[in-house]
Amino acid sequence: MKHSKWLMRVFVLAALCLSHNLFAQYRPGLNNNITLLGHLHQYQRYSNIWGYTDDQGREYALLTTQNGLSIVDITNPQNPVQVKFVPGPVGGGTIWRELKTYSHYAYVVSEHGTPSEYAGLQIVDLARLPDSVSYSSWLWPGVTANTAHAHTISVDEQGYLYVQGGSATVDQPGDQGGVRIISLADPAAPQAVGAYSTRYVHDSYAHKNILFNSNVYQGGFIDVLDISDRSRPRLLTSIIYPNGFSHNSGVSEDGNYLLTTDETPGQSLKIWDIHVLWDNDPSNDRNIGLVAEYAVPPMSIAHNVHVRGRHAYVSHYEEGVKVLDISNPRDPAEIGYYDTSSEPPGFNGAWGVFPYFPSG
Repeated sequence: MKHSKWLMRVFVLAALCLSHNLFAQYRPGLNNNITLLGHLHQYQRYSNIWGYTDDQGREYALLTTQNGLSIVDITNPQNPVQVKFVPGPVGGGTIWRELKTYSHYAYVVSEHGTPSEYAGLQIVDLARLPDSVSYSSWLWPGVTANTAHAHTISVDEQGYLYVQGGSATVDQPGDQGGVRIISLADPAAPQAVGAYSTRYVHDSYAHKNILFNSNVYQGGFIDVLDISDRSRPRLLTSIIYPNGFSHNSGVSEDGNYLLTTDETPGQSLKIWDIHVLWDNDPSNDRNIGLVAEYAVPPMSIAHNVHVRGRHAYVSHYEEGVKVLDISNPRDPAEIGYYDTSSEPPGFNGAWGVFPYFPSG
């Protein structure tokens, strides 16, 4: 079976922040249908990755490092070159940070606890790459530079940003570190519009007017919210299953299936039929059913999943990156993998994967 171009330009982050010596950890490993095109080792510790394409078609990998954001030109994937570095908050016991993009901006959060001019939501203007970048910080209501931190962020196509696992705020009584909803109508000047703080939320994914919250610590299940009015998120139902430790999710392009990961060894990647969420029949009981599982080795951890077309891309920590054909979501099939790490099972290896570059 041949799968060529669509797999060739997936840029994979092959390092994890927990590794003290990335170069020793990095070793091209077993692979199937995925070819390593380039490799850049500039820092010792990384966490997640995202991508950006400028108006001239140049492609950039955005890598979160222990100390900030590394911006790498990968237009020539055989020769990746860092063009800019944006410093971020450091210290406080954690070394990871997360990011997403909207328009020509990157938005970065971290859980570094040291007060910093970079605290809160860091906004990086990428419009003038590769020559320069500018950046600023924004604090959501109820926090200060001493307390503003968050675990993850996500962005939807309607111009809303979601901050998860953030610091508790005085304007949300009983805030458990849930999700805060922020308008990017002016991408350089975000505006807080709503929040759902009943439970700690590790990550979220918005599709149309539905938000899927991964409640990794509090029950491990998935809350499904109606966000038609983003100022007042409303719980529709919860997806509860045994031994849940829900980490992240993604939706198939037809909107009928939800893919979820659990950050525990041996937990399968799960696929759920969610078509009932789009049914306007008031008698609908919103019953969401599990229709397929992709099994992983006993000590393996499926970390993040992203969907593009008929393929799901999964970053698998020490097992690297795997690609699944989900053209039949009820029978997913592995069609490609690249093992990025020689470390023992655990949290080393591929933290994230970004499959959305226009070049394929």
